[in-house]
Parts: sequence; C-alpha cells; structure tokens
Amino acid sequence: MRRAAAGAVVRFLDEPPRVLELLRQRLRGERDDCVLLALTEALGLFAHRYPAHADAAVALLAEQSGP
Repeated sequence: MRRAAAGAVVRFLDEPPRVLELLRQRLRGERDDCVLLALTEALGLFAHRYPAHADAAVALLAEQSGP
C-alpha cells in the first residue's frame, strides 16, 4: 500500500510543493527498501511532471544518495 501511495501522491495531488514535502517526509522515515525504491521513482515522476520544481526533486534525490 505504501509503495502505491508514493506514485499516487504525484499523480493525483496537484500541489507540487505539498507533494514534494510529503515525499521528503516519507523518505526520511521509511525503512522498507521496496518503499524507498517507489519513493525514488515517484521523485523521478515528480520531476518529469513538474519541471519547474525538478531542481528541488533532484536535490532531494542527491540528499538520499549521500552517506
């Protein structure tokens, strides 16, 4: 359910700043690798869907990729 919710938030909630914040919160609290992968994919979808906010999504991905 949590995996599906990641993509659904991007697809159905038309408020980019809120979507990005929801994804950020889940990334910080999530421990399940499958859900983390879905959240990463959702960030890619977010960047594609909202190009004006893509820099923030890429920054969040970079933050997740750090040590």
